[in-house]
Amino acid sequence: MGVGEVTRFGKRRQRRIPLSFLWPKHYNPTICVRRPHVTPYVAEGRLKKWAEDDQPVKVAFSHAPLNGLYTLRDLVIERDRPGHPGDLWVSCELVEYVPIRVVKRGASKASANKPKTSTRKPVAKKTPTTYVVKANDSLSMIAKKVWGEGGKKYYEAIWYANRALLTQYQRARGARNKYTIYAGIKLKIPKKP
Repeated sequence: MGVGEVTRFGKRRQRRIPLSFLWPKHYNPTICVRRPHVTPYVAEGRLKKWAEDDQPVKVAFSHAPLNGLYTLRDLVIERDRPGHPGDLWVSCELVEYVPIRVVKRGASKASANKPKTSTRKPVAKKTPTTYVVKANDSLSMIAKKVWGEGGKKYYEAIWYANRALLTQYQRARGARNKYTIYAGIKLKIPKKP
């Protein structure tokens, strides 16, 4: 059993599909159903990456009902067999990927069947009505602290609610940006926009 694999008791076994195929350098209608979309060397790189990543990839089979997520195992690639320069000969195994569902089990079945009731009421986080500016604060940072979002409409809401106070401070100190704030200012926090 490899790293990350799990035995699933009482479930259908994973599909394991052995594959061997030729990836031709040039289109040949006697062996190809359709023209290859990529060159053999690009295909080789993609197959190796897929095998190394250990990530499932969606595979679609045109003539079999086996479509689904698979991981690639035991990849062997041969290049340039005699008489076939530039072609790739590939053999591998596709293993069906089945996501794991973790189920938490209680101490006993009796306690698991009891409905859980709580007498506590959910506590709603109250938004503060004022905020004292600290060094290196910005209106965006304050909006993010208060509401969890610091976008333009949020910091502009704070600026608009405090525009008279902020304009007074900015004129006194010669600020060029209307969103400039100073440590120690007590700002009113409006309702979330």
